Amino acid sequence: MNLGTLRLTLLTLLAGCGDKEGACTDGTAILLSDGSVSGFVECEDETVHRVSAETCPLPDPAGDSVCSTENNQGSCQTDDDCTDGGNGRCVQTSSDEFSDDIWCGCRYGCETDDDCGTGSVCTCDTTSPTGRSECIPASCQTDADCGKEQCVLDVYEWCGNPQLSLSCSTAEDECTANAQCEGSDLGSPYEWCALDGEARECDSKSSGDYCGDGRPFFVDGAAVTAADQGADGWGAALSPEVARLSVQERAVLAQRWRHAGLAEHASVASFARYLLQLMALGAPAALVSEATAAMADEIRHAQQCLALASAYADEVVGPGPLNITGALAGPHTLESVLESVIVEACVGETIAAIQAAEALRLSTDETVRVVLTGIVADEWRHAEAGWRFVRWAVSQGGPVIAQRAQELLATAARRRQTPPPPPQLHPAALDAHGCPDAERLHAAEQAALREVILPCTAALAA
Repeated sequence: MNLGTLRLTLLTLLAGCGDKEGACTDGTAILLSDGSVSGFVECEDETVHRVSAETCPLPDPAGDSVCSTENNQGSCQTDDDCTDGGNGRCVQTSSDEFSDDIWCGCRYGCETDDDCGTGSVCTCDTTSPTGRSECIPASCQTDADCGKEQCVLDVYEWCGNPQLSLSCSTAEDECTANAQCEGSDLGSPYEWCALDGEARECDSKSSGDYCGDGRPFFVDGAAVTAADQGADGWGAALSPEVARLSVQERAVLAQRWRHAGLAEHASVASFARYLLQLMALGAPAALVSEATAAMADEIRHAQQCLALASAYADEVVGPGPLNITGALAGPHTLESVLESVIVEACVGETIAAIQAAEALRLSTDETVRVVLTGIVADEWRHAEAGWRFVRWAVSQGGPVIAQRAQELLATAARRRQTPPPPPQLHPAALDAHGCPDAERLHAAEQAALREVILPCTAALAA
C-alpha cells in the first residue's frame, strides 16, 4: 500500500468517527487513472463523498491544437483561443460523418483546488463522467467541512451532459446517490437525486430533464409533466416496424417516446397559459392566433409520440392528470412573459426544432419519419412565433425591454453551452427509430446556439 492509499484509508476510517451520522465506514477508495488516490470514496449504497483534496492529472497536453483546420466549425482554433479559465485547451468535441466538418470547443482543466475559483474544487478524471479533471461547484471541500455529515458528490444530467457539484449531506436527505432513486431501462437514472432547497430528493421533473420535446410547462422553475398512467384516449393509429428490435431496444425507445409524449402533453398547458398572458398584455390578434394554433399542434404531437411509445412498449401509454397548481401565480407583466418566451420558445423550441431535424435525418422507419417531419415543421414555426413576440415586446417597451431581452437571451444561451457528453455505445436501431444519442443531440443544440440563437441575440443590439 502506498502512502496516498494509506492516508485515504485512515481518513475514511476517521470519517466514521466522531458520531458522523451520514458517514459510511465500508467505503472503497476511488483511484485515478494512474493508480493514485482521488480523494473520493464510494460507499456500498453508491454514495460518493470527498475525504481529502488530492492532485489531479492535468488533461490534454499544452501546445498547438489539432483542431486548427479549415473544416473546423467550432468556437476555437487553437489553445490560445481558450482564455476563460485556467489550462485552456481547444479539443475536438464532435464530427460529421457525412462531411469533413469537425467541431472544436474550449475545455479547462485543473490539478488542484487552487486552480479553481472560490466556491469550486478540482475533481479528477475517474470521478468525472467526462473522464477529465475539471472544476465543479462546491459548498464543501471535504467531509471535515460537514460536521456529522459527508461532502457528497452529486451527479445530475442536463440533456445528456453530466453536471457535478459537492455539498454536505443532511439528515433530511431522501437520497445521496442516483442509484437510490428509480432506475430505467436506459442504463441511467430515470430519477435523479437532486438537491431541492436544503435536502436531496429523487426528482424526475426538474427543468434539467428538458431536452427539447415541445415547449416545457414550467411551474416555480421546474418543468412539470403528467405521470404515465396508461390512460387511453391520447394515442393514435401508428405502427412502427418493431419486429427486428431487441427487447432492450424496444424498452429504450418506449421510454424515449413516452418522455417526449408527456412533454408534448404538458406543452398544451404551456401554450394555454401563454394565450392567457397574451390576452392580458393586449397582444395583437396575430400572436394570439399563433398561440391557439400551437396548442392544436402540441395535442397532435402528444398523440403521435404516445402512440409510438405504446407500440414499442406493447401496452397503452397515456398521461394522467397534470398538476397545474401555481401555474398562473405571480405577475404577468411584459418583462415576466418576455422571460418565459425567451427560455421556452426562442431558446427551447429553436433547439427542439433542430434536434428533431437531426433525429429525422438519422431515422429510417417510415412511421417515425412522418411524425418527426411534422414535429420539425411545427416546432420551427413555434420558435419563429416566439421571436415575433420578442420583436413585438421591444416595440412596446422600447430600449429598456430591448436591453432586457438581450440579457435574457444571452443568459439562456450561456446555460445551454455545455461540454459534450462522453462517447457511448449506441445501437443503430435507436437512430433509425428517432432516438439519437446524447452526443448528436448536444451537437445539434450547439449548432442551434451558434447559428441561430446567438446571431439573433446580437441583432437585437443593432
